[in-house]
Amino acid sequence: MIIMAVNSGGSSIKYALYEFQVGLHKSLCRGAVKRLYRKDSFIEQHGDHPALRRAVPDLDHERGLALM
Repeated sequence: MIIMAVNSGGSSIKYALYEFQVGLHKSLCRGAVKRLYRKDSFIEQHGDHPALRRAVPDLDHERGLALM
């Protein structure tokens, strides 16, 4: 089973993706959409792959969730 946890605040959205199986649980990735409603907003993500950080100006909650 794969579960996504989301914490949506006023100026950021944080998230983590986990995999759960019998006898196994592991973090697949985690990240955040930061500085919502600003010209310098961005998304960042970390996990088993190379880290991602991408500037996306003027993000709001709807567009930030779509990027996740």
